[in-house]
Amino acid sequence: MAIDDVSDELADIIDWAIAFKHGGDLNYDFKPLDGMSIGSIYE
Repeated sequence: MAIDDVSDELADIIDWAIAFKHGGDLNYDFKPLDGMSIGSIYE
């Protein structure tokens, strides 16, 4: 996955992650990475 893959939603993803970290009011239906195949260095 590259930044180009999520460039349109990158700001929303970052805002969601910051709110999640700080325990803010979240939209739990927002799943920015749903449906994407994300690799791991352990694969």
